[in-house]
Amino acid sequence: MTDRPNIILVCVDQMRADALGADGNEHIDTPWLDQMARRGNRFSRAYSSTPTCVPARVARFTGKSPALHGRYGYREGVNFPAA
Repeated sequence: MTDRPNIILVCVDQMRADALGADGNEHIDTPWLDQMARRGNRFSRAYSSTPTCVPARVARFTGKSPALHGRYGYREGVNFPAA
């Protein structure tokens, strides 16, 4: 049996970049996320080519930019061409 790493990818909605206690925000109580951040790897300098969640998730799971996967909006069939 081959040893493989356990990977957990946490994707959150409506969470600003500074809304995590592990990033030094003293006004946010996120103990479980902070513990996971301390024990694992974090991608604190990641980039998303789109500000909306659906096209960003499609990009993450396909490895393609919105220009290639065609999703620019929230609903299926609502795609806006790149300017």
